Amino acid sequence: MMQLGGLMLMATLSMACSTQNNPMVVTAHRGASGIAPESSVFAYEEALKLPVDYLEGDVQRTQDGHLVIFHDASLGADTDVELFFPHRRNQPIETFTWAELSQLSSGKWFNITYKDKAQKRFDQARILRLEDLLEKLDPNTGPGLYLETKRAHAHPNIEIELVALLKQYGWLPMAKTSGPPRVLVQSFEPESLERFRVIAPDVPRVLLVVPMKVASLGRAGLISHAQAVDAYGVGVHSLSCTPWNVSAWHEAGLKIHVYTLNSSWQFYVVEKLGVDGIFTDHPQRLLEFLERESL
Repeated sequence: MMQLGGLMLMATLSMACSTQNNPMVVTAHRGASGIAPESSVFAYEEALKLPVDYLEGDVQRTQDGHLVIFHDASLGADTDVELFFPHRRNQPIETFTWAELSQLSSGKWFNITYKDKAQKRFDQARILRLEDLLEKLDPNTGPGLYLETKRAHAHPNIEIELVALLKQYGWLPMAKTSGPPRVLVQSFEPESLERFRVIAPDVPRVLLVVPMKVASLGRAGLISHAQAVDAYGVGVHSLSCTPWNVSAWHEAGLKIHVYTLNSSWQFYVVEKLGVDGIFTDHPQRLLEFLERESL
């Protein structure tokens, strides 16, 4: 049975081998978050040592209007919030001011959870504002930005503020290039992408979709949802990447970026399926798999 399953897998992959010549897009998911605390200066600095195509981050807003890079809705899992605000572990990030957030370590949890990767300096990690990251980057060279409006419904008009900040730091308007766009925006909420379409139509938009939603929409339904916001592509789980889905989405003109893969066998499967890009916590592994030279 195992042998039969392997043969069926290889047959399926052979059906879907990509005819595209474009190189795989490598996106450092929350930085090199497999070896340093996610979304921290340390994770992004590690990613900047590598020839990645994009740095990815989740953008939310504090109570007093600062855009910060943080994934979770609340702070309990990835910070030491209980040391400073014992009764606010589960409160959403938008109820905190920047002054309050700046007191918290966003790295201690990593050292506790991943003792084999722990470094004392990670205890000093702090939640980053988006502007803190932008100050470290060159809008004209190096990796591009792949930014998600996280929980956009909880941060009304965050798209306007995000676009304004990107303009302030020279990322917008984007120069014409033959390579990948310098900025991509993504969201699980089509309404957020529609707002980007209106205020910054030249910034490519990627519709994120969970597997259950892909299954309920079907191939045609997902294409319709993506086209409704004039999406550049879709961000999907590898479980959704059947040969038939990949073929249909490509035929509709959509790029396909897969989240979040960290093993060589996963890279192999989706590469054979012909996807256009991979989000990974371990960009070094993906680059080695793709046999790309380091910087």
